Amino acid sequence: SDGVTLVCATNLLEALDPALTRPGRIDRIIHVPFPSKKERIEILKHYAKEMPLAADVDLEALAGLTSGMTGADLSNLLNFAAIRAATEGKEQVTRAEVDESFDRLMVGSRRTGVVMKEEERRLTAYHESGHALVALYTPASAPLHKATILFRGSSLGVTWSVEKEDTFSQSEQQCLASLDVAMGGKAAEELAFGAGKVTSGCRSDLVRATQLARAMVTNYGMGFTDSKAPMVIGRQDYLLVSDEKKSRVDEAVQKLLDESYARARRLLEEKRDELTRLAEALLEHETLSAEEVRLAVAGKLRAKPRAEAQQTAEEAGEELHVSSSLSNNEDRKLEKRSAPGSAPTAEERENATDRSAHTRKETHKETRGQVSPTTGPSAALAPSPYAVAAAVEVSELLAERQRRREQGGGGPEKEGKEREKKKSEPGAGEGTAANGR
Repeated sequence: SDGVTLVCATNLLEALDPALTRPGRIDRIIHVPFPSKKERIEILKHYAKEMPLAADVDLEALAGLTSGMTGADLSNLLNFAAIRAATEGKEQVTRAEVDESFDRLMVGSRRTGVVMKEEERRLTAYHESGHALVALYTPASAPLHKATILFRGSSLGVTWSVEKEDTFSQSEQQCLASLDVAMGGKAAEELAFGAGKVTSGCRSDLVRATQLARAMVTNYGMGFTDSKAPMVIGRQDYLLVSDEKKSRVDEAVQKLLDESYARARRLLEEKRDELTRLAEALLEHETLSAEEVRLAVAGKLRAKPRAEAQQTAEEAGEELHVSSSLSNNEDRKLEKRSAPGSAPTAEERENATDRSAHTRKETHKETRGQVSPTTGPSAALAPSPYAVAAAVEVSELLAERQRRREQGGGGPEKEGKEREKKKSEPGAGEGTAANGR
């Protein structure tokens, strides 16, 4: 009657006190789901309106890869791509920048300046090749997206698969395929180097596989072959279950893991030549898309040009430059959000940018050396300040470059030197769009 409407938001509805949601109080619950593929296309088009996108950027294809992302995630994806393009002096945002931004959100930022021993590098290549081959040859597996032996986040290497259409449930075959892919890394290490050379880098895969196998048995009604009506055992119910039932659960979980490892090992033994070719290709190219993985397995992937190989160090330096240009502003935002006396650590600041996508997006990814979690648009699509700021930065750089050309003042090379000079001055970067998230 007084015209006041109270709106609350939560991601954990079951944790609310029932007294709060009784009739007459906050009794109307509106569920806001993640955007569908069609809605993600519209959101991407909305945020890309002010960006000079190159012709090779396919927003519809990108929408297919971003299942589970929110509007804010999509805005952040395009924003980082625009910032990267502007920092590199490009006149348009190309597919390369969009792909790198997507990978950054999914599996973490690319780490530079870390040198891996050749033995460790080769072992990582075989490990990731094992994941990729099992994903490639297992029919029910999620589509392979990419494999890399470059440091990303806290991982020595990553192989990940992404559903290209929205999915709302998983069949038993799909769960078993996920188990097989997770076991592919350890199986490849053992096959290539022997049982005694298997490393602790397999831990994250085994953790994920064990969690999935236990969920299959206790939550999904899968794995108990001698029961017509398997029971669901939640966390709270587990203490009430008899010791005999707990033992049967453990046996069923172990059986799923044993059978999965045997399938992965058998597949890699049959594809031993393909495993070697793929590992060598990863050692040479470091990152392979799904199509490049197929070419490498068939022995048709072209060798890396010498000139391209010589640019690797320069590209790594550029990646470090982009990351550092963002870090100052990110640090300031984190410090403002932190409670007094609880300043974030350096590791928290490094991972803060990528955390939201990991918790929202359910994706199948296999990593070495890291425990990997597996996890409708807004009513009003207001222009994102991040995307607009990045687009403005691109436009300003292009306008400045045109003025310098007319005045004979040089091109991108000189602009890059001037930007580096400005960064070295006290207070440089404060309030600039290129730093802005």
